[in-house]
Amino acid sequence: MSQVLITGATGLVGGHLLRMLINTPQVSAIAARRVVR
Repeated sequence: MSQVLITGATGLVGGHLLRMLINTPQVSAIAARRVVR
C-alpha cells in the first residue's frame, strides 16, 4: 500500500493526479483540504 501527499491538489495537474490516485487500489489513504483565505 502506498500513501501519497499532493500539494496543489486543487490545481490543474494536481486535480488530474488526484482523480488518478482515487482509482488506484494500491493507494490506501487520500486526504485533501482546501484553505480559504
